[in-house]
Amino acid sequence: MLLCGLLCWHTVQGQPLMVWLRPKSVNLEVNGVQIVAGPELEFMQELSKLLPGYQHQYESYPLKRSWYLVKNSQDDTSTAYCFFGASYTVERQNWGYFTLPTTVLLPYPLVSRVGQLDSFVQNGTVSVKDLFARGMSTVTFGDTRNMWSDLLNDYHYENGSIIRIAPGERSAALITAELLKKGRIDFGYVGSGYQTISELEKQLQFKLSIYQIREFEDKVRAGNRLLCSKSPLGLAIKRDIDGALTDIAREPALNAAFRELNFRMIGYHPLLKANFEQAWQHYFKSGESPN
Repeated sequence: MLLCGLLCWHTVQGQPLMVWLRPKSVNLEVNGVQIVAGPELEFMQELSKLLPGYQHQYESYPLKRSWYLVKNSQDDTSTAYCFFGASYTVERQNWGYFTLPTTVLLPYPLVSRVGQLDSFVQNGTVSVKDLFARGMSTVTFGDTRNMWSDLLNDYHYENGSIIRIAPGERSAALITAELLKKGRIDFGYVGSGYQTISELEKQLQFKLSIYQIREFEDKVRAGNRLLCSKSPLGLAIKRDIDGALTDIAREPALNAAFRELNFRMIGYHPLLKANFEQAWQHYFKSGESPN
């Protein structure tokens, strides 16, 4: 797929420039500031095809630099910056224009030894509350505060147990997987990415099962918005992106293509595909725009 950079920009006259911003990550290949490969670039380029009124560049900067470019381009009439993957906050709404969501984001899953929790699955999920009530155990690390640690604190029953480990240099995901292999714990959180889980399985020669958490069913959300410059051009791009996303929701073939593209881009484990597709259909229903 052809990357439209500066050379392409100069060959087409009269079209304003949309610069897609994305911080560096393991999923991006960057040459200088130009994003040149990776699943996130593939997604941005495919969505760009639905925005033919603009030139497109794809650039990567540190996070603070990206926010600076968005916030300080209000007076630019030829170029607008749009940060891909922005989470909505009231503060950021003052910086620019948020688009509709471009995908759905699954909450944390848990893992166990292969098949260990299969008998506890109901409607595709397992309940941490029920696992603790049956005397099962897991692990948490130091004073780490996130969705997973909050849940453990909410549902820690006396006949269940939580091993608490001080944070150190070793990966929390690797320690969790080692404890599962040794039978010290029954379930834990190691991430949701295919690459992360596959590397743990390969390193430990140990297979894991992945389960969605019932207590997190209401934590599925639409996300990965774009935040575009607070300028007339940024507003025009925001409206055109929203229109493109509405078309994606309305047209079945386009809907299915972007669903598959999003799943690859985010990098979820294949065992989470059914959960992702169910969530996608909820937020990107045919004939309705995501919200």
